[in-house]
Amino acid sequence: MKVEVIARTSKGDALQNIPLHTVEGSDFFTQDIYDALAIGEADIAVHSLKDMSSEHFFGANKFVVVERDDTRDVAIFNRDIEEKIKRGETILIGTCSPRREEMAIVFLKKALPQLYNEIRIETKDIRGNVETRLRKLNGGEYDATILATAGLNRLLRSKEDADLIKELLADKKLMLLPLIECVPAPCQGAIVAEAHHLNTKAVEVLQKINDEELFADCFVEKKEAIKYGAGCIQKFGVATLRTKNDKYLYAAGKDSEGTEFVKWDPLPGIKIEGTLFSSTDLMKGFFDYEWSDKEVKIANPVVFIANYKVIQGQSELKNLSKKTIIASGTKTWLELSKRG
Repeated sequence: MKVEVIARTSKGDALQNIPLHTVEGSDFFTQDIYDALAIGEADIAVHSLKDMSSEHFFGANKFVVVERDDTRDVAIFNRDIEEKIKRGETILIGTCSPRREEMAIVFLKKALPQLYNEIRIETKDIRGNVETRLRKLNGGEYDATILATAGLNRLLRSKEDADLIKELLADKKLMLLPLIECVPAPCQGAIVAEAHHLNTKAVEVLQKINDEELFADCFVEKKEAIKYGAGCIQKFGVATLRTKNDKYLYAAGKDSEGTEFVKWDPLPGIKIEGTLFSSTDLMKGFFDYEWSDKEVKIANPVVFIANYKVIQGQSELKNLSKKTIIASGTKTWLELSKRG
């Protein structure tokens, strides 16, 4: 099969001076490409599924999901971020996503190293592709920006773009944001291919390349998202969380009415009779903790910390200061940030 790729710049790419939350409609980045299918200029369109409205996705055309990368957001900071926090300066983060403002900023105030009385963060609109945003960060217009990890990963795998992106990231500090506290947009990281429903040849091709499991995940995420709102102004996220035994739909944030919600599916219903108590509150009195005065030396560049209590008896944490730390949970992460 011969394939010709037609690159198109969308209205969303061209009109970069318009804040996304002021734009009516939710196909700002995809409408121009839908039009190319409708007039027969193209047989198959390829999109980031996150940018496609539910109305279009559940419409007449044929859609398939071909792959999905890491669904998390990543916060990228300039190298002087810790010095700015120590001086008590306001941290300026570039984002045009109300969802990220609602969740990520609240999390970052607690999760960044607590080197001052209170971390102050302000947001400022930022537009453009990944390269443009990283250049704005390099130019000092912002102290940080928040991106979809999937887009960054794809550029770092690209022969054409990898060297430039690596150069722009060379002196940056990166923080992957946890799914529960910073829920990603529905279908984040998923690539969708689309064909006009009357184009039988194109539909046949799509059926051969569909990842049925990924499509099922994305279908459910889009269906769930409709319940809470739509478009670029959404302040909630929806994600599929996988374990070795099962997968779960997780949705959280604020709906279109501003009401906070959290939903897990499936989650067994629990009828509680009597007193509900935390085992943590009762168990902590069962043990006495002792810490060794002996200095622990860790040579590895990456450290996994399974429980925050392991650092409570350490007066200094020099061994951890220049390492990549993997924390078992948010509690451990925040206890580490309290120690700077």
